[in-house]
Amino acid sequence: MNKVKKLTNHVTKHISKFYKKYISETLPLDERFANIFLIGGSVTGFVSTVVLKIISMPWTAILFSFILSLIMSAMFLAAQFTKKHNLVLKITLLIMNFVFLPPIFLSTGGISGGTGGYFILGIVCTSFMFSGIKVGVLVALEVVLDILLILWSYVLSDYMVSLVENIPYKYLLIPMNVLISSMAIGTTAKLFFEQYKQEKNKRDRLISTLEDLTVRDPLTGLYNRAYFMDFLEKQIKIAQKKEMTFSIVMFDLDFFKEINDKHGHMLGDKVLIEVASVLNSSVQSGDIVSRYGGEEFIAVLLDRDKETAFIKSDQIRAKIEKIRLIDGFYIPITISGGVAEYRNVLSIESLLSEADKNLYIAKNSGRNKICKSELEFVDGIY
Repeated sequence: MNKVKKLTNHVTKHISKFYKKYISETLPLDERFANIFLIGGSVTGFVSTVVLKIISMPWTAILFSFILSLIMSAMFLAAQFTKKHNLVLKITLLIMNFVFLPPIFLSTGGISGGTGGYFILGIVCTSFMFSGIKVGVLVALEVVLDILLILWSYVLSDYMVSLVENIPYKYLLIPMNVLISSMAIGTTAKLFFEQYKQEKNKRDRLISTLEDLTVRDPLTGLYNRAYFMDFLEKQIKIAQKKEMTFSIVMFDLDFFKEINDKHGHMLGDKVLIEVASVLNSSVQSGDIVSRYGGEEFIAVLLDRDKETAFIKSDQIRAKIEKIRLIDGFYIPITISGGVAEYRNVLSIESLLSEADKNLYIAKNSGRNKICKSELEFVDGIY
């Protein structure tokens, strides 16, 4: 029992590796489609060879089926070796449609033998694989060839295998051919649909990444100044229309130049990243934090008047003051801020000017402070 289990696990493991390497949806479309087509053709050819032998079909049909399966296997190996899956698949398709299908069709009962369905499959595959004038020419040639073969099977019926004399063939091979053709077409359609979804998801992720690059600061990951200005303009219009209020807070790291001079710009960048992380994680949903300049940040706090924005920004100031270690270095970090509340009479320039002025007051009053007006500020009230 254990041997059977080990053997099952061993086989399952190899099948899984084979699938990931040759059929996985992570492969490029042309490579995946070629592998499925060639592997499927090889397996189908060998199975057909066995079935034809069992039901005592003519040796010509058995031989053609066996040779076709060998060619499909060889083409699969050629595709892996050359890495030109698309070219190998096109060559295989032409060999199958123009060299092997005609004799197989004629040696297995002609139009009444069930293999006529493969003509349709061949035309569908040609339509997928070729483009431009090539697809028109090839499809036309295949249609002409198929019509001639069908006429031949009617006119020269004495040269066809009689289904009446081969009852197993009549009841086994015809439904099997229909099933194989249906599965092949269905698999092809499903493959293209899955690949389309995968490519669409990749494209959507790429578009999202590109959009982020246009609105995000590459160092801190915060929104950049351009995005902030656009957001602020829209928020002012909303506030005017709905008679809402909001506040902005302009932050500036204290003594940041000294940190750069003493520890270098790489560590200075890590300080900016750490501070940005604290700022971003401290605001509520709907609020935004942007990198406004070198060591300047600015936040939009929605539905907050000056007092509540003032309290919130001082809580943020206190969190940043607790940062001590950056990459193992003891670096005291403090931040100053200026608060401004939007009022209907204020323009963007006036709002920013008020926040900047209050930041200037906080800076010139000892730093590590939040200022909300010219007359008062708080020094670590929490």
